[in-house]
Amino acid sequence: MVDSSATGCNSVRCGSPPRSNVKRDGACYGGGVKADKIEEARELFEAALRKRGITVVVVDGGYEIHHDGGVLIANIDNVSRNYAQTGDAGLFDSFVDQIVGDETGEGSVANIEDPTWDEVRHRVYWSLLPRAVEIDVTLAATVSRELRKVLVWTDPNEQRYTFIKPAQLETWGVTADQVAERAEANQANLLDGKTIEVSEIDGAKIGMIPVATGLKASAILASNFRTFVGEAIAWPVYVVVPCRDFALIFSQQDQALMDRIGVVTLREYAEGAYPLSTEVFAIDDNGIKAVGRFEDDAKKS
Repeated sequence: MVDSSATGCNSVRCGSPPRSNVKRDGACYGGGVKADKIEEARELFEAALRKRGITVVVVDGGYEIHHDGGVLIANIDNVSRNYAQTGDAGLFDSFVDQIVGDETGEGSVANIEDPTWDEVRHRVYWSLLPRAVEIDVTLAATVSRELRKVLVWTDPNEQRYTFIKPAQLETWGVTADQVAERAEANQANLLDGKTIEVSEIDGAKIGMIPVATGLKASAILASNFRTFVGEAIAWPVYVVVPCRDFALIFSQQDQALMDRIGVVTLREYAEGAYPLSTEVFAIDDNGIKAVGRFEDDAKKS
């Protein structure tokens, strides 16, 4: 059921951060980027804007960008997280291109024309989003206490995601159920023909999803997810999706992995771009359900 009133490169790396455990109640904890990296990110972003001769004003929660007679508001939290992880200063030039277009003025958010349904129907998906994130009225459904799934359409490269609002349906001449049905088919196509990537730790298997876009975590919603897992990992499974481009899968038989998975989940949630949740999801033949979440002991004291 679609609710139209909503508001508001994987690798398994196990180290020795504070011990984690699964909690059944309470809040999840997310960290952030170190102060020195935040300052570096600000300087790089502002330098990228200056190179383009763009006027910028720092405002609460982000930047006010004056360009081509208009004003855009930009938040660099997620690109700063990416920078802290990769050290790639070029991320900020690319981010500016996404906001205002490349040197030719093409490709900006403002220049993306509203597509027709025939143009976009192959690019509509369900995308996971924290319920704490406030968004305008859009088409969404609850997944857990901390996550919802929202209907989005993407650009051809699946790099930009636009929420689908009820008003868009009238323009497209389709119903919410039709869009949801198409999104479910496209979600399955993300995994169709792909092979789960598997690593072993102490004889236990951990699976990863070979989807190279921001839809990686959302691929756990696909109707063919069990077929994708196949015989590689014993069914039913647990899944964690701490951020949009990270997901780990392991068998419910391998309870001994919980602490190690918790370490990775908390780190990715704290440091990764587009954090989602520290919840643990059980996936079986009846669907998907949050059964707990990892919590950083150090942040409880």
